[in-house]
Amino acid sequence: MKSSQELVAEYQGLKCDIEEAVRKGTQFIFNCMDQGRVPSYNQHTKQYGLWPTAEMAEFLLSNQILPKTCSNQIDSIIDFLLSKFKSFPDGSGAWLATVNGTTEYYSAQITGYCTYVLKLYYNEFLADERRNRIREVINQAEKFIISKQQETGFWTPDSPIGEKINNNGINDPDFFYSYHAYLAIKELQQYHREKSRSIENALAQAKLYFKEYANYRIADYKSRELTDTEKCELLSYISKALQVLNDFKDDNLESTIAELHNISLEIFDVAKKNNFYCSDLTLNRVPHGSQRGFHNNTPYDVYFALREEKISAQNLLEVVNWYLNHQTDIGCWYLNGKNEDNNSTWTTTEGLLVLSDAYYMLSEELYLREQQSLDVMQKEYDSYREKIENEKTALLGQNEKYEKTLDSHIKVIKKRNKILLGVSVGASILISIVCFIIFLNVVNLEMDPMLNTFIVVVLLGLGVNAIFQCGLFIWGLVKKKVKELDDMLKDFDGNNSEQ
Repeated sequence: MKSSQELVAEYQGLKCDIEEAVRKGTQFIFNCMDQGRVPSYNQHTKQYGLWPTAEMAEFLLSNQILPKTCSNQIDSIIDFLLSKFKSFPDGSGAWLATVNGTTEYYSAQITGYCTYVLKLYYNEFLADERRNRIREVINQAEKFIISKQQETGFWTPDSPIGEKINNNGINDPDFFYSYHAYLAIKELQQYHREKSRSIENALAQAKLYFKEYANYRIADYKSRELTDTEKCELLSYISKALQVLNDFKDDNLESTIAELHNISLEIFDVAKKNNFYCSDLTLNRVPHGSQRGFHNNTPYDVYFALREEKISAQNLLEVVNWYLNHQTDIGCWYLNGKNEDNNSTWTTTEGLLVLSDAYYMLSEELYLREQQSLDVMQKEYDSYREKIENEKTALLGQNEKYEKTLDSHIKVIKKRNKILLGVSVGASILISIVCFIIFLNVVNLEMDPMLNTFIVVVLLGLGVNAIFQCGLFIWGLVKKKVKELDDMLKDFDGNNSEQ
């Protein structure tokens, strides 16, 4: 376990590394931006997209590293997003899937994410005209999103050829599309809206759909053996599912969330070993020539999924280190960490979102949590030590009690032995005296000389024994008194030496 000083030093070093990487990445995006637009794929293309532009706005609005002077870039990005919004006669509105000249269709996926970013931008300090305009766009976009939601809670692109829609949407393209469309109606602390029955119903339907999709993914994982590539793909999808299910704060979702989290931890090392492989997918209901292909950005997805669990700090740190180790010299990140993938702009904006979030959340929360863990361990140690000390004191007290009881028993036994010894000596003396008196009486009687001699010898022996026993008794008393005098002299000498 690291010491507090080591944790603080590591925390400070991590903050410096993240700050440097964020500044380099931001400068890379600024260098290739044009009038609030971010190139769709890499710094060399002149195609500008809504998605990377909106992600850059989210980063600039949420980060706490860059100075507030970036507000000009934020305003220019928001102006670009507003300029591409289309209002419809029914009072709704949406964004096209792309602005790059391909076959166009109005996308709930792009609309969902752009609406989410506008909510992050919206605040009471905006000028009245701008604030009212943004509020109007948000309301129109929400209306569009609600109108495109299917009965079972998912979103899917409108088919231009009248293709029948799968009635439950439990497939990866529809889930990917629904995940981003949902962002338009997601509850945000930064954005207050009036109570809306239609939005509440849409959220309730979406919750049921996301739960059903998550259970489908869990069952599929348990039913068969997946390849490493399939596990990496799965990690992205269950990471998205974790994010949306955590938004609802519903106790009925806890078991599903726990299962998703356990699976993500089980396959995390596989994804890490495979460089957080990023899978792709195709929205198969949109026409050819449209924006059909998308990618799952695995390190980005898994970071924001595990972030919500607050018990996967070490895994989060490994994702952060992946980003720190895969930034190029010019400050960008490529998809899969390899420049041959030719995706560097939107992947960089997502890298910035991860590191800017980690700058405070991970570095402080991780290390403070570890510090708290150390404090808890220290308290547990102190408690254990106190418990041992109390047990030791109790045992010493019990031992002292046993010693006193033993001393008491020994004294009783000694006294009992002395009494028995005294009784036996007294009885021996008494018998000797009685025998001596009998001897004197027998001497005065006439009897056989041999018998007389025998009696005399026996009685003399008894008499000698009586005298010997009396001597021993007197000697014991003298010895006891002498010992008491010696003890008194030792106590006296000891007191004098102490003085």
